Parts: sequence; C-alpha cells; structure tokens
Amino acid sequence: MEGGRRRGLGAGRAARRPGRPTAAQRGDERVRGDADAPGVADRSAAAAAGHLADLDAVSGRGPALPAGGAAGLRGGRTELGTAHRDQPSGRLRLGGHRPIRRRDPLMTSPNGTALGTATSDPAAEQLFFEIFLTPRDDPYPAYRRLRETAPVLLTGDGTLVLTRFAECDAALRHRSFGKGNELAGFGLPGGAGEQQRQAQGRLGHSMLFANPPEHTRLRRSVGSVFTTRHIQDLRASIEDRTRKHLGQLARRSGGDFVDTLALPLPVNVIADLLGVPEADRMVFTPKVRQMVALLEPAADPEAITAAAAAEADLVAYFTDLLAAKRADPHEDLLSRMATAPEQARLSQQEMISTSLLLFGAGFETTTNLLSNTLHALLDHPDQQAALRADPALIPTAVEEFLRYDSPVQVDARTVLHDTDFAGTHLKAGQVIVMLLGAANHDPDLVEQPDT
Repeated sequence: MEGGRRRGLGAGRAARRPGRPTAAQRGDERVRGDADAPGVADRSAAAAAGHLADLDAVSGRGPALPAGGAAGLRGGRTELGTAHRDQPSGRLRLGGHRPIRRRDPLMTSPNGTALGTATSDPAAEQLFFEIFLTPRDDPYPAYRRLRETAPVLLTGDGTLVLTRFAECDAALRHRSFGKGNELAGFGLPGGAGEQQRQAQGRLGHSMLFANPPEHTRLRRSVGSVFTTRHIQDLRASIEDRTRKHLGQLARRSGGDFVDTLALPLPVNVIADLLGVPEADRMVFTPKVRQMVALLEPAADPEAITAAAAAEADLVAYFTDLLAAKRADPHEDLLSRMATAPEQARLSQQEMISTSLLLFGAGFETTTNLLSNTLHALLDHPDQQAALRADPALIPTAVEEFLRYDSPVQVDARTVLHDTDFAGTHLKAGQVIVMLLGAANHDPDLVEQPDT
C-alpha cells in the first residue's frame, strides 16, 4: 500500500496536497496487490455505488442512522478523502454490531441518559485544533481522548465541538441548526481567506449550502434521478463496468486500486446520470479534486489559488455543456435541468452550482468507501474469507465499513436561531462541529466500537 491518510472538512472536500493531509475525510487508498477476488469486490462495488441513490448523503439532510437500522453515522457532507495507511486499531467484525437502542434524540443519549453539558477545556481545544492543522494517520485515539474528556467542548471563539453519538445525532436533527457560516474556519488559525470566501460563493447556490425551503426546491430538481428504482436500473451497467476494471487488475496481477477501479467506477456512474460526455470525465476529475480545497477550513494559499482556477474552468465547462443540452437534450439530469419548464427551472447559477456539487459529491465518498473497504479486508483476512464464504453478509458489511472507517469524518452546522442545546445557550451564528468519526466509535452507540 502506498500513501498516507487524507481528510477534509465534512462540509466539502479536500484537495490533494502531497505531504500535507487534510483533517476530516478518509479514503483514496493507494492499494497495490492481487486482484483475484472479483466475487467480493464486484458485489461490494455495486453495493457501494447504490449509496448514490441516497441524496441525503450528498446534501447532508436526513436521518443520522443508515437505512435498515444499521448503527453508525454516514456523515452529512461529502468530501474528498486522502490516502491513508492506518485504520482503527482492533479487530474488524463484519457480522454486525448490536446497536444500542436510541430514545429521544433531542433529550437523551442512546442509553437514555441526558445529553452532556458544554465545558471549556484548553487541552481538549488544543487537541481539536491539532486534528485539523496537523492530521494524523490514525485519528481515533485522539477522538477517544476528546470524547472521554470533553464530549461537548466549547472553544474560546464559541464553536461547539461534539464527539459522542448522542450529541452529534441530536445536532444533525435540530431544527435550529442549519447551513450558514460554518465554512469560515470555525476559529482555526489560517482559516478561510478572502479569495477562498469569494470562490466559495460560486458554490453557494447549490443545495449543499441551503436550508429549507430553498434546499427542498433545489433537491426536488434532481431528486427523480436519485431514486432507488432509478439506481437499480443502472445495476447491470455498474456491474459490467466493475468487471471490466477488475479484469484490468487481474490481467496485471495487481495494480493501483484507486486509479483502476475505486475512482473511475463511481466517476462514470455519476457522469452517466448527469450526461457528462465520456471523453471529458477523467480530464475534469482532477480539477474537481482541486476545487474542493475551497471547502477546507484551513487550506494553504497555494491550494486555494489552484482550487479557484480549477473552479473557474469547471464553471466555464458546465456553462457550455448546459447550453449544449438545452439545444440538444438527452435522457440525463443536465438535460432535464436545462429544459425544465420555466416555473420549475433553476437559475443559471443554481444549475452550474448543482452540476459542480453532484459531479464532485457523486463520486468521492464512494471512491473513499471502496478504498477503505479494501484496506480493511486486506488487514483482516479472516473477515475477507467470511465475505467470500457468505456473500449475504455484504450489505451489513458495507454499513459496518461506513461506521468503522467512515469516508466522511466531520460535519458542521450553524445556529440559525438562539436556542438551548446540551445545557448551553447558543446564539445565532455560532458554529457546531460534529466529529462523526468519533461518534461512530462511541461505546454508547455499539458494543466494542473499535472492532
């Protein structure tokens, strides 16, 4: 295996910055090895691609628990992860955990106790900043320290940092929390600068930054393409593409798993849905991965400059592509947006922002999930053998991989109205940061969370 971990803020994605991993997303594993297990990989890829049907995973809305009752936060925002080596310490167990039943998410923890009360803790605050500014290959010990010492941490600038499942779940569901100024860097040294804020504004017309009723209107414009039924109709083509990529690995007796399968497979799936010409897909994918540095809370100036340039190129590209779809529509999402009735049509800015969001958000989490999954299976050959022996375990295993080493590690919300939460009075404009990676390893969520 090659590379180190890369993470980025849950509100967006992190650009590839060699030698400087970002803080919140995990994935993009550079894996080299044998490709002699097409059965497991094929089914896992198809199952992972099915998560594209969950628009809530793109928009950050919806229930905090995966469908079907499997325990674990999937994460609200999607974002680019960085290659990494280490995963959580402990033995992976794919047979499924027994989730601890939740009660009222706004009042109690999963075992019925009251939500924690916010506290100030300089040492814990410093550790929180270090997680973002000096990311580590294995963040889970640091998460554990935060969860045990200051599960509801109030920083010096008023940011509320949550690390337990109960508080993260309650915050994600709270009606007074939504999208606002959380991309300002929430007090991190080197937070978003003026160039970054201006460039972010071009993305601000997408559902990623909207609250109801605007979020509902924007989501409705694309929702028909992301239904489970529509995604199921794509199963045959997804499986064909998966077999093709696995065949390339097998013929070479190994290779770069990300470049050969984990990246091109979901890129092509979302591009098929959008109607991006095949010749353009891999050309513009690197620009998408550069652009998402705009959503980092503490990106370096060089990355921001490159991201702003990449965003400008992508805006020009999708402006031309939408015009072409309007003149010659096909059966794809961009054509539907471009030719929608005037009363239901998005503005030009909204269509471009939505295109940028979906082309990026539509593949990164799946790329990272596939990479993390293979990494874990190579580290736990007994669990790989169990999946080979009993493919019926795969749906449960996919949910467990999402919990065990989530491709989305952090999400954030802004307080929209003055409210009380976790024993603390919060003012409108304060930022709440949820460390989903920590919440997914909360022992109040599942027994033996590090396995």
